[in-house]
Amino acid sequence: MAKKLTLLVFVTALIFMLVLTTVSAQAQSEEERLRLIRASQQLLEAEEEEIFSNKFGVFVTTYGTRGTAVNPGARLEIVLPVIQQLSFMMEGIYFQATGSGAGFVSLKAAPLAGRNISPYLGVGGEVTDQAEYQLFAGLEISDSLFLEAKYINEAGDFEDSEFSFATGYQLSF
Repeated sequence: MAKKLTLLVFVTALIFMLVLTTVSAQAQSEEERLRLIRASQQLLEAEEEEIFSNKFGVFVTTYGTRGTAVNPGARLEIVLPVIQQLSFMMEGIYFQATGSGAGFVSLKAAPLAGRNISPYLGVGGEVTDQAEYQLFAGLEISDSLFLEAKYINEAGDFEDSEFSFATGYQLSF
């Protein structure tokens, strides 16, 4: 009888130990799940904050195409830290026909940034005496591609202005 009682106590203790370790493992597993959920939420919040980023792009434009199909250009866009929907933008366009170029310093507003197709508007001044100013409107079709319509005033009068298009590829950094 003592053997049976000892065996019963031993089996009961063994079952009790197994139940405790299972409950402990489940608690640790649940804590791990909660930790992973919190980390996932933090990652989503960080991705939402990264909608606005600096960009470098290359493009082709019909501006200044005297005898050529398109002219190449490059631009650098820097997001303003105070108002992230506003960007400071510098553009350079090379005129293939004349071997000269034009440079613009602009302010771009993208109030609906972060959507599938993001529209934007902008205004800027020309810094190399090729034009007076530019007004532009565009669409960012994806994170990398954009289309843009430009109104570039070359001499102050409406008749001395050029309406042109641009399309390009940009990288965020």
